[in-house]
Amino acid sequence: MTRIWVRALSVALLIAASIAFFLLFPEFVTDFRAWMTLNRDFAIASFVMLLLFFGFTQLLIIPSGSAILLITGAVIGPISGLLYFAAMLGVSPLVYFIGTSQPKVAQDALSRLRKEHAGQKLLANVLKGMQNKPIGGMGALRLLPVVPSAPAVLVAAALGLSLRGVLIGTAFFGFIRPMAISTIGYSVGMVSLTSDKYPDLAIILIMLVGLSSLAASIGLLRYLVRSTASQKLATKI
Repeated sequence: MTRIWVRALSVALLIAASIAFFLLFPEFVTDFRAWMTLNRDFAIASFVMLLLFFGFTQLLIIPSGSAILLITGAVIGPISGLLYFAAMLGVSPLVYFIGTSQPKVAQDALSRLRKEHAGQKLLANVLKGMQNKPIGGMGALRLLPVVPSAPAVLVAAALGLSLRGVLIGTAFFGFIRPMAISTIGYSVGMVSLTSDKYPDLAIILIMLVGLSSLAASIGLLRYLVRSTASQKLATKI
C-alpha cells in the first residue's frame, strides 16, 4: 500500500471514529456548548487556542485538515472553518519565508508532491500553469483535498510565485473548503443531539449547504485547472 493510501485510510478512520463518538455520546457536544455559553471568557479563550492550534497544523505536512474541521465543526460550529481560514492566511507568509530562505525544503515539498501523485493529470496541470497564473494555481492547490496547507505554500515558493500571489489566491479560494467541511461537521453534531428518528428541516438544510459548497468547490477546481493550464491571458504576480 502506497503512502498516499495509508494517509487517506488514516484520515477516513479518524473521521468515522469521530462521527461514531458524537452519535454515541451526544451529551459531550451538549455539555461543551452549554459550558461555552455560560462562560464567555472560556469561549473566547477556546477560540484563541483553536486559532493557535490551527496555525500550528498549518506548519505541518499532514493531511488532517478535513478530519479536524469535521470534529471542531461538530462541537463549536462553522466558526471553526473561519478560524481555520484565518490561520491559513496568517501562517502563509511564514511558510513562504521558510520556502524562499531554504530552497531545498521547498524543492523537497515539490518533489514529494509530484512523486506521491505521479500520473495524476489534474495536479500536473495545476503545477504546470501556476507560474503563468499564480492566483488561479494557488486557488486550485487550496481546493485540492490531497494537498496539505504547508506543502501548497512551499510548492508556490519553489515555483517562484510571489507572496502577493500566494496571499491573494489563498484569500479568494482558501475559505471555501474549511467553511463547507465545518458546516457539514456542525450538521453531524446537530444530528447527534436530536432525539427524533429523522433530523428536522433545519439540520437537513445545513447539511445541504455544506455539501453544496463542497460540490461547488469541485466545479471551481476544475475551472481553475483548465484556466491555469491554458497559456492564454497569462499573468505574472
